[in-house]
Amino acid sequence: MPYHALGMTNPNIYGGVELPDEKKYLEAIRETRELEGIDSPDSMDDAIDRAMARRPRFVRLMQLAKAVGTIVEHVDRSTLSYADENHATAIATIHGMAFGGLMIPNVHGSIVSPDAFDGMPPISIPEDSKDFLQEKQELAGRWLEYGGIGLADMGKPAQDELEELEGKVVISGDPLIQRKFRFGCGIVAHAALDAHIAYNERKAAQDRLQLANMLNSQQEIDWDISKLLGE
Repeated sequence: MPYHALGMTNPNIYGGVELPDEKKYLEAIRETRELEGIDSPDSMDDAIDRAMARRPRFVRLMQLAKAVGTIVEHVDRSTLSYADENHATAIATIHGMAFGGLMIPNVHGSIVSPDAFDGMPPISIPEDSKDFLQEKQELAGRWLEYGGIGLADMGKPAQDELEELEGKVVISGDPLIQRKFRFGCGIVAHAALDAHIAYNERKAAQDRLQLANMLNSQQEIDWDISKLLGE
């Protein structure tokens, strides 16, 4: 059972689609890498371009990814400019979220869209903020925590596979920057699992309602038969 789904009332009941396990996530990463031919920064960019050209909802994911990348990118308080002019942290995060979006069909099938954003942290800071940079830093922490939960859901084998992949697709050799790829993927994995659970809950509610209607109909039939028989 995925980490943040623990404690739920059996999310797979009443015909719901089974939640992914660690094996499913690991297989999905490998399938996505092979299908998209991702083994370098350029091949990652090419995969993103292909997905944006054929999947409008993937475009929405990339718009969100760019916003999140801007949030987690460090700003120098003394100069009020980004500390890294190459924006390596932002790009690693964006690429990680993109890979997560590419991976969704291999994890959840067609029931989850790449732009399933419900329950995510905000991407904006109030205009009347008294300390914009401090709030930006805190917001970045919330996004990384959210991605960390997604990584926990995926399991250690999947995390190891992502760690190996990020060494190939992230331009920076800094391990701290490379890890943002993993967390970016975890962000999408978290949101996608939430959407999968919500789908199962809706399906369960629909099936319970259908069952209740069937039982009520059967009781009405039994009542009519009893009247005809004079019982």
